[in-house]
Amino acid sequence: GPFVNLATAEHPVSDVSYQAFGVRVGVQPELDFVNSNDTRFSGYTDLSAGLGTSSIVVDGVGNTFSSWASTVGAELGLRFTSGQFTASIGYVHRLMSVDESDTIGNVFVKQADFGFSGFQFSAGIRW
Repeated sequence: GPFVNLATAEHPVSDVSYQAFGVRVGVQPELDFVNSNDTRFSGYTDLSAGLGTSSIVVDGVGNTFSSWASTVGAELGLRFTSGQFTASIGYVHRLMSVDESDTIGNVFVKQADFGFSGFQFSAGIRW
């Protein structure tokens, strides 16, 4: 499916904003510990990778630079579902890498890497 990643690198002179758009593929195996009529408790993992384009804006520079972006992600957690209610908690690790940009008037933006690791809780109603 599609992915959209937004990131900003703050610098004392000017900030650099990255907007990446592309296609991501992933697998999400799930192992049921309990699976009764309307209740399910399971462990899951999610592994994904993506590739797309990126536009880069540097504060104070009048140009938008273009580049390629790639993403990888991993998640490991537990999920509970009862009737229409579902909730999960998991550890998430996400990385995005943006290649060196094109050159406009002898100016370019260097390659940059961004990452996030932490716990995620989600809950919702399914229909």
